[in-house]
Amino acid sequence: GSSRSWTALTEPGLNLGDWIVRSRQIASLGQQASRLNALEAYAQRTFADQATVLQVGQIQMGNPVLSGVSVDGFQLFSEQALGHLQQRRVVQGIAKSQARVEIYQRNRLVYATVVPPGPFSIDSPAPVDAFAELEMVIHEADGEERRLTLPASPMAAGLSGGYQFGIGQLRHSRAASPWVLSAGWSGSVLDGLEVGGGLSATDSYQATGFALGAQPWTQAQMQWSLGYSQPLHQERGMQSQMTLNQQFAGGWGAGLTYGLQSQSYQDLQQALEPSGRLEGLRDFFSVGLSWQGTGLGNFSVGGGQSRTRNGQTSSQANLR
Repeated sequence: GSSRSWTALTEPGLNLGDWIVRSRQIASLGQQASRLNALEAYAQRTFADQATVLQVGQIQMGNPVLSGVSVDGFQLFSEQALGHLQQRRVVQGIAKSQARVEIYQRNRLVYATVVPPGPFSIDSPAPVDAFAELEMVIHEADGEERRLTLPASPMAAGLSGGYQFGIGQLRHSRAASPWVLSAGWSGSVLDGLEVGGGLSATDSYQATGFALGAQPWTQAQMQWSLGYSQPLHQERGMQSQMTLNQQFAGGWGAGLTYGLQSQSYQDLQQALEPSGRLEGLRDFFSVGLSWQGTGLGNFSVGGGQSRTRNGQTSSQANLR
């Protein structure tokens, strides 16, 4: 048998004086379905004297400590404040045959490619929100479909620092499209201690978040995030994640991550479009050990386990 699919990820733009204009979209044409997603289209200007960036248009409105949302509106932020929206997350898996791999975030296709049989690693070229889960779908050549939920990775590179403020009307919603307000700040308060806080609100939904980054002892880095959601007339939900990394002598390093999400936690998109299904991760953990050599290169081994809200468990192990 045979199959054919096409994917195009385009990022046209131009500069007009002190403004830059950019847009990003992905088109996917295959035997199962065809999609065209307009991801972003905005104008942006940096005000150097105030160290402030202005974005206007179809934007991904971010927050230093909370999940971002796609809106038609504007936002102001300091140059480094939205670093978590520029992360490139590595996606790994194993294909049984020449397979088509699709990566989704908030039910939107953000990347697609074809991989040969065996293990694969994808450095997603599209910036994705570190505070939101990814879903990877592997379409095998014989028609088999496998899905894997990849946990959020807030503060994977530490708190970015700075402030953010924005207002806009929610996009990509099959239900209501309310106006959203988002504001937050993060920065260093003491030597080796960083904190952050933020809020996101509509007329029927509120979320607040807090983050902490610290160096508890020599060559150690700890990050902790905590978030609450409160949809109108629904139960309050909580999610939390902690990461601890330790560097040792001789190029050795170790890391531990644990995340937990209550059954009632919902981001804004989930609160507006309840599906009746138990979606998303309930908890997950991962551990890793690495060594960076000189003549022999780098080595890492790790593993983890995640559990969804409907009780399904999946485990992973890797050696590189």
